[in-house]
Amino acid sequence: MKTYKYHSILAFLAFCICTACTKDIGMEGLPQGKDYLKVYAIIGETATAEARNGETGGEETGGESTTTPGNKDGYGTPMDELFSYKATNKGGGFVEGCQIGLYSDKNVNGVNNEERLVNEPLTFIEQENNIGDAQGTKIAGFKSDEIEIASMTNLGPTFVYYPYSADNDIETLPEGTTNWEYPINIYKASNQTPSTSGDQNKVIDLLTATGGGTLNSTYGVVLYTFKHACSMLMIHRGEGFDDKDSEVEVKIKNKLQAYVSRTPGSFSLKFKEAESTAADIPTVFPTNFYENYQINPTTPVQDVYSVILPPGAIVEYIKMEDNFGTWQYIRPNDGDITLKEGWRQPVTVKMTGLYPTIYPHTISPWEDETIEIDNSSAPGIYNREDFLEWVDAYKKNNETTLGTYGTKDEISSTWTFHLYTDIDFSEQSDAVSTTEYQHFIQTFTDKLEGHGHTLKNITLKKTDNANNNVGFIGTLNGGSINNLKINGITVTATEYLSNDTYVGTLAGSITDGSITNCKITGINLECKQGYAGALAGQANTGTFDTCLLEGELQLGKDATNDESFKLFGYKDESLTIESTKINTSGVYVFKEEIETGTGSGDNETGQEGETTPDGNTGNNVEGGN
Repeated sequence: MKTYKYHSILAFLAFCICTACTKDIGMEGLPQGKDYLKVYAIIGETATAEARNGETGGEETGGESTTTPGNKDGYGTPMDELFSYKATNKGGGFVEGCQIGLYSDKNVNGVNNEERLVNEPLTFIEQENNIGDAQGTKIAGFKSDEIEIASMTNLGPTFVYYPYSADNDIETLPEGTTNWEYPINIYKASNQTPSTSGDQNKVIDLLTATGGGTLNSTYGVVLYTFKHACSMLMIHRGEGFDDKDSEVEVKIKNKLQAYVSRTPGSFSLKFKEAESTAADIPTVFPTNFYENYQINPTTPVQDVYSVILPPGAIVEYIKMEDNFGTWQYIRPNDGDITLKEGWRQPVTVKMTGLYPTIYPHTISPWEDETIEIDNSSAPGIYNREDFLEWVDAYKKNNETTLGTYGTKDEISSTWTFHLYTDIDFSEQSDAVSTTEYQHFIQTFTDKLEGHGHTLKNITLKKTDNANNNVGFIGTLNGGSINNLKINGITVTATEYLSNDTYVGTLAGSITDGSITNCKITGINLECKQGYAGALAGQANTGTFDTCLLEGELQLGKDATNDESFKLFGYKDESLTIESTKINTSGVYVFKEEIETGTGSGDNETGQEGETTPDGNTGNNVEGGN
């Protein structure tokens, strides 16, 4: 059964004037006169919306986990495992040092003028344990030392929020309207209340209450309903992502800012899009991770990544590492995920075939909706023409065109490009087939994600002296290639050679790069001089994991192959390769040497005079590892 949380705080905010509240609100018998404005408040439980089978999820448990981290905000107000404020009867509630901010429609004398209260701070003063039928409940009292008032009704409609910030003292009157706006900061800043150390949220868990309150005769006070004003996205790892515990990141499409809107007779908290150039408003948000979290007893225990976001935020993608170690950018395409004020939105991310999919647990109506990625619109390479346009754009550093084939990480400035189809280069157009490639990209510093697809029948040839590297990539310099297959690759280096020529299949040279989950079969490599390997001509530093290679290397007398694994022509001594992660048993090395003796010319012989498979003395076969 899926349950969805209406993330509200039923906070009974008791606006209690200790001396004279008027008969207008039924508080006969209270003393008459003026006193300082005083407020009582408790934080109630979070309600859970009805599940789609008609049952209810019940009240929030705060997470049925084995440990309680004891999270608190900067004031010391208790927060739950996901850094959200806890209910008073669940170990939460306001504490000494807390402040709330209050806005009013009128001034203390009931007059609608510029002296109305704007972000008036009220400070915690006490906890009462015996008010009405709330026996034993810790009810927090707040008070202003400056505002004297005879009746709460003088203020008219009010807006109250927690935690208080002096940054929210601004008020504006947009041109052509009578509705005042008061910007309210929802993003964490150094001068605003921080949460427990370790909280990754950039958005404050803002609590708000609006209206004129409702009289409760039992308490003898006016009660307000506090609620969480923002939204929370809760992300679960599904199949294809469940072996990893690395960080998860969320990017939203829109920059949002909050403001309190005052229309004659009412207040409301609203969100609107900010200028795209607003540098102080983020669009990329890290998440908090918590193990074995349970929303309530009817839901399963799951690991969860949570992040508080502004309402109306539209999820552009969720960045998550899959079980192959590839960072995926999962983009909902069949309908946006738009976050709703005061709700927790759970989603599960898992692989559907080769493609990551987001399964939102839809809040309304209460049913699951599968959002598949439409491959035709996700950035990526879909055919030979796309591949060649990507190569050309990469050479020219044309970011506009590159955005068609991949995504750029805004923090690291690293691109991740996606291959979403198999490509057979033997079926190239005439324009392509007449072009001889020494490498498709001379220096690659980014990420190519193959998604298990295959490049077939690639032909590469050393064509000039300008660059010494021959391979699918000339130099892999800090970049990475993941989940890629190559079936049939012919590499020829018989001209324009030197002792510094580096010839390979996937790369000519590798410096601080990584290759993971790659399979290269049908290798036919010929090199007369320099360094040649089944994977790369040379490797200085890098990581190599789960690679299988099969084929032949035909080396001239002046060509060199490092005999360990046959992966490289030259390998730096400091570079360590784990034998369990590499399989080159199907790679055969044929070496040309000059036979010593009285012969008049060069003869092809085995390195140790061994016999080739056809029984003739000649090229030596080095099978196995």
